[in-house]
Amino acid sequence: MHLRLILIHCTFILFYQTLSAQTCTSISNGYWQTTSTWSCGGGAGNYPNSSWSGGTHIVIDYDVTLRGSGNPKVIDLSSSNIEKVIIKANRKLIFENNTKLILPPGAEVELEDGAQI
Repeated sequence: MHLRLILIHCTFILFYQTLSAQTCTSISNGYWQTTSTWSCGGGAGNYPNSSWSGGTHIVIDYDVTLRGSGNPKVIDLSSSNIEKVIIKANRKLIFENNTKLILPPGAEVELEDGAQI
C-alpha cells in the first residue's frame, strides 16, 4: 500500500513538473529579449527564443515589448513547439520599430478581455 502511494505521489510530481516546464510566462513589464522579464519552465533566466525548446505556451501576464534597432528585429519561433500565445486581460504585446514575431504554423494567439497587440 505504501509503495502504491509513493508511486502515485512521484507520478503527480513528474506530471506537475512537465506542465510547469511547458509554459513561459512574463513576470514583469519589460522587453521580450530580457531574461528577467520571464519565468520559463519554473525559473528565471530564459526567454522564448529559437533555442528555447521547453514549452508549448507563452503567457503575457505583464506588458512585453519586442525591441527593435536599426533593422527590423525578428524573433523566429517557427521551428519551436509553441502552440499558443496568451495575452492576459488588460495586458499588451508591443512591437517596437518594425519588430516581427514568427510563430509556427497552426499556433494560436489568444487575447483575453482588454488585451492589446
